Amino acid sequence: MQKQLSLSRITRFLLVASVLLTLLPTMVEQLVAPYVVYGQQAPNAPGEEGIFLPIMAPQSDELPSDGGDPRRPVLRQQTVHIRWLERGENAPLLATSAEQALGIADQRLQLNLFPDKSLTAQRQTVVPAPDGNGYHWIGHLVGVSNSLVYLVVKDQMVVGEIRLPDRLGVDDLIPGRVYQVRPQDNGLHVVREIGPRINPDSGSDFRLPPSDLRTIDGATDGAAQPSEGNSATTVQADNGSTIDVLVAYTPAARQYVGSAAAVAMEVELAVGLTNQAYANSGINQRLQLVGLVEVAYTETTNMNTDLDRLTNKRDGYMDAIHTKRDEVGADLVALLLQVDSDIAGVGWLLKPMDASFEAYAFSVADICCIANDLVFAHELGHNMGAAHDWYVDDAAGAFDYSHGYVGPACSFKTIMAYGSECPWFNPIPYFSNPDLLVEGAAIGVRPGTNLGCRIGNLNNPPCDADNRLTLNNSALTVANFRQHVNPPAPTATPTVTPVPPMATATSTATPTARATTTTQPAATVTATALLPTPTGEPRDTATATPTAIVNPTTTPDPASTPTPTATPLPTCTPLPTSTPAALTPSLAIVDGPATGAPGSYFVIAGQNFRRNRRVTLLVNGRELTTLRSDDGGTFSVLLMTLPTTKPGKYSVIVDNAPTALTSFTIDARAPLVEPPVAGQAVTLPGDLAPEAQLYLPIVQAGGNSTRAAALGGAPPCQ
Repeated sequence: MQKQLSLSRITRFLLVASVLLTLLPTMVEQLVAPYVVYGQQAPNAPGEEGIFLPIMAPQSDELPSDGGDPRRPVLRQQTVHIRWLERGENAPLLATSAEQALGIADQRLQLNLFPDKSLTAQRQTVVPAPDGNGYHWIGHLVGVSNSLVYLVVKDQMVVGEIRLPDRLGVDDLIPGRVYQVRPQDNGLHVVREIGPRINPDSGSDFRLPPSDLRTIDGATDGAAQPSEGNSATTVQADNGSTIDVLVAYTPAARQYVGSAAAVAMEVELAVGLTNQAYANSGINQRLQLVGLVEVAYTETTNMNTDLDRLTNKRDGYMDAIHTKRDEVGADLVALLLQVDSDIAGVGWLLKPMDASFEAYAFSVADICCIANDLVFAHELGHNMGAAHDWYVDDAAGAFDYSHGYVGPACSFKTIMAYGSECPWFNPIPYFSNPDLLVEGAAIGVRPGTNLGCRIGNLNNPPCDADNRLTLNNSALTVANFRQHVNPPAPTATPTVTPVPPMATATSTATPTARATTTTQPAATVTATALLPTPTGEPRDTATATPTAIVNPTTTPDPASTPTPTATPLPTCTPLPTSTPAALTPSLAIVDGPATGAPGSYFVIAGQNFRRNRRVTLLVNGRELTTLRSDDGGTFSVLLMTLPTTKPGKYSVIVDNAPTALTSFTIDARAPLVEPPVAGQAVTLPGDLAPEAQLYLPIVQAGGNSTRAAALGGAPPCQ
């Protein structure tokens, strides 16, 4: 009887085991399918692996939670590690410091953005970051005229834009592309392909001040009170070479990009792209960020309301911004929001050219688009007197020629032009300038040519469009809205000779419209265009003769407060130093099969965690599962074999765990024939079939700091 009972139990056990084994492959597929670890790289140049190590398969069926916007949709994205240049190497990888980057001559980077998109970028210059922390890597794509690669690198974080221009096909326009690189808070990065805006340019994004420029102050329903020492009669001490900018942002804008550090890098990129556009276009002045602050303000659904509240000094909304502006000596103030609107920004238009416009030198913009749509450059362009293209607006800006420009057959549009005349396409990083060519066509029309164009007329003749000249001629006025306060930090401005084929853009044309008495021209800062042109021939240059500008004979102290820096990531992973070993939270492999065949698995167990604590297991930043520790502070999770097509290293993080050993790495090397052992590493056979299932043994971060560092993550503190 006892033997029969034992056999019955054994039979039931075997039956259950058989069912489980039958269901196991399906369980594996369902668990892992949404979280496939991805290792295949795009074809690269011989000997070059690319700067990105793909982590997760490209995703195209959903927008990212930390940066997607239906108005500027993410077509696809993938999570990556950045492959950093090691000390002593001269490989085509990103350097970790400006000093290291400057020591590499004529560098090319292989940008393996997606499996079907790998581009080669040629460096044209490296500029130390304005705050001295990190650097800006500026270049273009090899073989792609009028492209731009702009990467801001600091603290092993990268914020960047890769811009491919639109081009004309046989029958229609072939849209260009914008690719983003953005950091995540887990040490990884995400690469995104950004599509055209869904509702492009469907509303006006500039406003004219009232005819009486002294009506915005809320004190008496009028009478703006210019800050002491900055009135219209103030001696003009600034020479017009630097425009000081204060940027404020709302809590919603910070949450949209992830952190205050992310805002700082996004703004640094936007300022850098704007200065790059100035250099490309032959514009003399440069922006300098003199302050970055968060304001306790909740945006409305109407950007015009937000602009009014920003501009008004005494309405109780953002009054402190005006005090901050005077404190840092900001000529212009920009507010970054996160709002669902049919426009990406709005700013006051400098018209006429008058020093009293200082009370209206404000703009607001959606943080989603300040870089990838060049909205930051666009809205500040309005503050400097630049208007849209003639099809959208036949009223002039600061001057009759202050218009953006749309190329023949919709081949391109400059930064201040709208997409209304043509199907939506990306702006080229230039302001209108008749002395520069793109695809063989001038990107502007000389002043004095024609002022007869009208709104909505597809048959308009070429009409005056030279915003390069607009900004050069308004620079001295705008730069003196406030005086420099402190010695400046270095400005990220290209200063080296560009690599051919390039266009030198220092030319301006003497305007014929609105000519007035001209005195000594404003100080000129030579600008070198860093974008290649199809012909590669330098353009003719000529000296600019600004109108209605008086240049002082004294040179002021340059401007001001250093750019706020992004919070650096930890340089190592803290490990417990005083917690008794018996109570130290730990992770370990506790079980696994005998082979690495499809369907194999291992169990990760955690001990000594807090009771009933929510724990999230992430594979390369993507959430795999969420569970809670039990009353004893333990948990376990069954991790199935992950399919992959190429070996690589993949990080695993247990989020929301105590500060202790809370992360480990998976090292995909080869199918195993023995049970997994923590720290085990094997050599991948060269003939591994692409469809092979790789078993992924765990390498604990605490047990192999060299391997942890190789992942691009932080090794344990020693």
